[in-house]
Formats: sequence, structure tokens, C-alpha cells
Amino acid sequence: MNDETKKDSDLADLQTAATAVGVTIVVFFVVYWAAQIQSTYELLAMAYGW
Repeated sequence: MNDETKKDSDLADLQTAATAVGVTIVVFFVVYWAAQIQSTYELLAMAYGW
């Protein structure tokens, strides 16, 4: 494996890792926000007797 192929492979690995981390963060926040919305709805239902 020559240096250029290794650099391309390393760059692809870094891009894959960055994409995976980015997707993980976005999914975490979507789940977190969904839980917060559900909690807010439950508190409003309790407060107003829905």
C-alpha cells in the first residue's frame, strides 16, 4: 500500500467516524427532545386535568 492510498484510506476512516459521531449526536438530541415534549405534555395534562 503506497502513501497516497494509505492517506486516502485514513481520510475515509476519519470521514466515516465523523459522520457516525454526528448522526449519533443528532439522534440523541431528537430522543431527548421527544422525551422533554412528552414530559411537558404530561405536566400540562396533570395541571389542567386533560
